[in-house]
Amino acid sequence: MKKVIVHPRVKKVIIHPFAFAVFPVLSLYVKNVGKGHLREAIEITVGVLILAALFWLFVNLFVKDKRKSSVIVSVFFVLFFSYGHVISAFSTVLERMHLLDKAGFFVEGTSSLLFWLAIGGVLFLAASYFAVKSASDLRPLTKVLNIVALMLMVMLGVNSVAAGVDMFLLSRARIHATPIHEDEDGASVSEFINSWQKNGSIENSNATAGSSPDIYYIILDMYARADFLAEICQFDNSEFLSFLADKGFYLAGKSRSNYPHTTHSLASTLNFMYLDDVAGQIGKKSKNFWPLTLMIKNNKVFQYLRNHGYTILAFSSGYGFTEARDADIYMEPTGWRPGDFQNVLMGITPLAILRKTQDDFRRELILHIFDHLADATRIDSPAFVFAHIPAPHPPYVFGAKGEPVQSKPEKEYEYDEYIEAYTNQLAFVNKRMQVVIEEILAQSSKPPIIIVQADHGIYANDYDYASRMSILNAYYFPDQNYDALYEDITPVNTFRVILNNYFGTNHELLEDKSYFSDYWGSPYLFVDVTDEVLSGK
Repeated sequence: MKKVIVHPRVKKVIIHPFAFAVFPVLSLYVKNVGKGHLREAIEITVGVLILAALFWLFVNLFVKDKRKSSVIVSVFFVLFFSYGHVISAFSTVLERMHLLDKAGFFVEGTSSLLFWLAIGGVLFLAASYFAVKSASDLRPLTKVLNIVALMLMVMLGVNSVAAGVDMFLLSRARIHATPIHEDEDGASVSEFINSWQKNGSIENSNATAGSSPDIYYIILDMYARADFLAEICQFDNSEFLSFLADKGFYLAGKSRSNYPHTTHSLASTLNFMYLDDVAGQIGKKSKNFWPLTLMIKNNKVFQYLRNHGYTILAFSSGYGFTEARDADIYMEPTGWRPGDFQNVLMGITPLAILRKTQDDFRRELILHIFDHLADATRIDSPAFVFAHIPAPHPPYVFGAKGEPVQSKPEKEYEYDEYIEAYTNQLAFVNKRMQVVIEEILAQSSKPPIIIVQADHGIYANDYDYASRMSILNAYYFPDQNYDALYEDITPVNTFRVILNNYFGTNHELLEDKSYFSDYWGSPYLFVDVTDEVLSGK
């Protein structure tokens, strides 16, 4: 048998420091593929690679052995990205031993960092001492670490290659949100694209831009319906609802969402369609969120209104999948702030101690939307304003009067504490929404359309369908003619009604249904839970 000869330089290649440095970043991205985090993931990956190279060079200045210094670098990055997982696991152990109340300070705030620095510091120093003092040249260990690194990269590649191909194909297409026929076995994503392109014609109308009102679509994330606020939170929302009614809003008092997750809900609403046909085309076992993200970014409402002379104004939400950066006007606070992807990544590292800073960024983002929502009244052409406000959804960074509060990871809240934090932030949202609505109505040259709508309700528990899907849903029409609305209307019919009433279209209203899916496990396997939601289960 002929012996395979490996070039000496290949044998000397050391890849494990870079692999261990970027694996947590790429792994998090693959887990959240299709949610609009590609740019963030690329920037962070490049930054981490540069940091790993510089750190390796720095350590090698003192160790003067590239294998030994590479081991030290790899240990550092493994420990650095293990912080959040270790603290979470330790918290779980304390909870199961009923010691969380007595020893919980080890996993809270600065204490968790000090606790980890003590453990991680000892491990890092021990590993560094072993590497430097070892009489061996560490060739065997380097070989093992390289093999492990390669296995991690191969695992990432296997998990992401299909999603990567799908995303490339989808990014080359302009999606038009028209229902397509279901394929029980699930067709390829390329067929999904072709179907959307073929059936993507947008219905015309006789409406002209000059006669069209501004439209404000304001999504208050996780804003529960009044009856569930009273039942679950013991919160009386009558003051805010009375304000809306006094201003001429129609309150859909029995409204519910069509889906329990933001991605699904907004993809459905902005394309005024259900998603079962989409699931049938891309495969009900798919975990690729990119089709939903692209349906939000290139939605049918945007397309239709652009064709009728509208300017699309969108606000930064902090969530990649609702960042409509291709809008005619895209508004975000000045300066750098971590996005949703960066926040999650920071949470698994000691940088989680900067949570107060993250809270500041979150407050700045939310306040920026409230402060500038009425700016659209100064646009000469009719405007469609898309504002996904990530509140009262956690993290809870505002008190009831708008005072800044420091958030905590959701699992660290006691139930009563969580409900109180939620209702306090909701009360703040109410106050700011009243100001915003007053400004929009006072500054508009002609009466606008305003939709104030939640994407889903409150998470009382994972399978409480009624609480998760019962939502605030309020409409303001210029002529105050609400004959086409009804108290249990769902978001899928929102723009069907508006386009019919104000643009002369003839969209048939769909049956109001609510569908549940496991967000991480089977995001496209939809279960009809309409009866459970209606019965309050």
